[in-house]
Amino acid sequence: MKKRFLEILKFKKISSSQFADKIDVSNSAISHIINGRNKPSLEIIQNILIKYPDISPRWLILGEGEIYNKDVNINKIDKISKVIVYFDDKYQEFNS
Repeated sequence: MKKRFLEILKFKKISSSQFADKIDVSNSAISHIINGRNKPSLEIIQNILIKYPDISPRWLILGEGEIYNKDVNINKIDKISKVIVYFDDKYQEFNS
């Protein structure tokens, strides 16, 4: 599992702390998984699959197949994510 976590970091071009922030877990939880001390909890797996729908659940859980979820259009997800971030920022500005 630690190898797959490292592949996600490489694939997404993010640090382990950025990854932890994105999936709403502590840096130490990710560090322990990457160092092989702990296995990821179901909550961590679920958060990864929710935050990164382009990652294949089969690959993440079983290590089988490709890292990409072929059923997901990555370009659409990227565009939608940018729109969500934009409107979230505007909402935060409005409520400040």
